[in-house]
Amino acid sequence: MYMWIEGNFKVGSRPFSGWFRKVKARYPEVFPHELNARNFAKVIRRIELLTGKQAISVNEFIGHFVLVYHETKGTFAPVTECGPVPEDADDFRNDAWFFTQVPGKKRSYNHLPQNMPAGDLLRDWGVISSDKDVDVWNSTTDYPFSQPEIVRRRARDCDFYKFRGRGLHLISFRTGYTQYVDPLLSKVTTGHMTNSGLDKAFQTPLVYCGAFRNFITDPFWAGKAIPGLISGDFTQYPQYFGGKTAVDYHKQFLKRCQTLRLALRGAGVE
Repeated sequence: MYMWIEGNFKVGSRPFSGWFRKVKARYPEVFPHELNARNFAKVIRRIELLTGKQAISVNEFIGHFVLVYHETKGTFAPVTECGPVPEDADDFRNDAWFFTQVPGKKRSYNHLPQNMPAGDLLRDWGVISSDKDVDVWNSTTDYPFSQPEIVRRRARDCDFYKFRGRGLHLISFRTGYTQYVDPLLSKVTTGHMTNSGLDKAFQTPLVYCGAFRNFITDPFWAGKAIPGLISGDFTQYPQYFGGKTAVDYHKQFLKRCQTLRLALRGAGVE
């Protein structure tokens, strides 16, 4: 049965989320995370806000579902990128992870073309003033644990921390927020929001679904992969999320898409 997906839907006589539990049980190595049925329904019923279309093809659904399933670990709730320790540890180790560069493994979020260095921002805000402190906060090598706690907490409003990944697909960096989130806000832009203000904004479907839509419909970016997705080519789409060199990410994404498509076809849905 050829389907257009307009919202939450059934596979056979079962809601998709209930049917997916059987798929997960059959392929636990492919789908290790439980699917939160309530959150999935909350997202999928906003299909137009999420995709910019009133209805999408099954192949489009598969690509979008697998992407959000991966990024949210099945919760289908907006998430915030975390470092190596739980967020509630609150001991600045996560701050340090985003701040510093690990050669050959990850870039510093403090010194990207898309972000503004923390030292310059903290000086502009009147939080620090000496050239030495500015240099320390503009670094990418050592997080300044020795700085006063009040300064370190204020630094969480700087780009390296505030503009870490958020949402259903972990939108990142000042340029990403400016392009894909700012058009959804009516009172203040992300550049003028605090970290906690952004956290609050991303709890609303208008923002986390709308940011996803703005990203995947960008004709100069992820939007270029949508025609392939419609035709059943799942190879291009993940490159706009995991990066073109993230080979393991691409393989996992493709395996999940192919497995889900075969399972849906087996159930008479395509």
